[in-house]
Amino acid sequence: MRHISSLLSFFLICCCFLECKKDDNTIEPTLEKALIIKPAKSTKTESGISTKDGSVVYAIDSVFWGGSIVNPDEGSSHRCHFFQKKADESPNLNKEKALIEIWGFKYSNRTYTKPGQYIDQIIINGLEESLGFGSCLNIPMDQGKYNGGNDLIKSVQIKSYKFASYIDNDGHQNKDSDINIVITSKASDIITIRFANDVTPHDGIF
Repeated sequence: MRHISSLLSFFLICCCFLECKKDDNTIEPTLEKALIIKPAKSTKTESGISTKDGSVVYAIDSVFWGGSIVNPDEGSSHRCHFFQKKADESPNLNKEKALIEIWGFKYSNRTYTKPGQYIDQIIINGLEESLGFGSCLNIPMDQGKYNGGNDLIKSVQIKSYKFASYIDNDGHQNKDSDINIVITSKASDIITIRFANDVTPHDGIF
């Protein structure tokens, strides 16, 4: 009888452990589609999800890009918006602020060979003040290079900046996006903008 009771207790413990593991996997965000902030010092935040290594993670479920030709001889503008909610069409920017905004310009007389070489500005909105960047982190860029301009930021590395490829002329895409931008603060905080293996539709604005 005691042997049966011991086995039953062991079985219940195993079930509880597996259920906890299941819950952990459910709430743990994927780092393939997220804004990840690893503070140099431990901090608390309410809007993001804190992970075991101390990072604060903001999920990214939708990315839309676009641009327009200002002058054929001069070049075309570039824009990209990252949203936390899943959407099939780009949200109205007058009603919903993007978590991340990227702006740039492609000059007609320049050859671009490096990822994101045409990026001129990176903006991260809605951050908690406790992270030390204010509610809006605005990073000026110069054609993919960070030459200073924000007293909090030390460096910006654009490792990859690839949008999803198209399957056909109807706008259907492969899930092969690869966006990876790493920002390091002067206080040694590490901010990673990551969006991989998903679609990145055009925002429909011309």
